[in-house]
Amino acid sequence: MSKTFALRRHEIINLCPTVQTMKDRWPALFDAFQINAEFQRTTTKHLEPKFMSALDRHTPKLLTLFRAKGGALGRRLGMIIELLEDSAHSSVERTREVVLRSLIEYLGEQAGHLIKEFNDTENLEELQQFTMAIIVIPKSGASTSNSPKIGIVIEGMEVITGLGDIARACSVLLGLTYALNLNYPRQLKYTFEVFQKLFLELVDSKLSNKVQSLKSKLLA
Repeated sequence: MSKTFALRRHEIINLCPTVQTMKDRWPALFDAFQINAEFQRTTTKHLEPKFMSALDRHTPKLLTLFRAKGGALGRRLGMIIELLEDSAHSSVERTREVVLRSLIEYLGEQAGHLIKEFNDTENLEELQQFTMAIIVIPKSGASTSNSPKIGIVIEGMEVITGLGDIARACSVLLGLTYALNLNYPRQLKYTFEVFQKLFLELVDSKLSNKVQSLKSKLLA
């Protein structure tokens, strides 16, 4: 994949192929390991390690900010943070998920616009409606574990699955936007700006007022 990087970038930037075309032409790219490698080739940054490190580093301050919020937003954040109180399901992955869901709401956006949860596997035709989303599908069958199937949908098609947890799916989705030169969803512009500019420190333009305010609070 490293040898064909220049050719692939030329096609993506100049021809603007669909995601389906890219998946047909470069199927090996749609793998978490290769997405991490492609991201490093594009930006020189290590995608997942840097994303997780920044998320974990900011978690204590973010939780303090979330808990200090009042009003309707504070109540919504409180309901999300309650998931951390369930010691039976406490884990690093759960903490990261709670912080990310809360962060999206704190930024004035909706976690449901990014993370789409299904109660069963019968409504998967809805995937065609999603331009860009993380999907969470319960596993079926008595012999399977309780862990849901987590994947990514872009342009109505599931492009990658088996990601394990929400935080990893967020980082891989960001990697895919770089690998495929995709625009961020408008209804999640602040969320992706935080992922890109605060977590991965890829600042190619001035921060929005909202993200600058968050950065100032995190560094205070």
